[in-house]
Amino acid sequence: MPNPLQQIPANVRRWLYLAWGVAGLILGACQVADVAALGPVAVDTALEVLAYVGLALGFTAAANVTQEDTAVVKAPANVEVTVTDDESHLIRGEG
Repeated sequence: MPNPLQQIPANVRRWLYLAWGVAGLILGACQVADVAALGPVAVDTALEVLAYVGLALGFTAAANVTQEDTAVVKAPANVEVTVTDDESHLIRGEG
């Protein structure tokens, strides 16, 4: 059975992602500007709905990543990496 999230055409997904992003920018700006409501909808409620829509769009995006979309970079065999004590925090992701 095909994944229904993979049945959405790429062009439609692109517009959905764009609309979601623009809605997030608008609602975020409204919240920063202390706008309480947009017509009959409270900004806080709209942001909460946007968060749940974002989950669905995230699953849709993840379902449509193919092997061609990912890149694997291999270091040349003749490269030697030496990590000094003052650089080890970079490997652990601490800054």
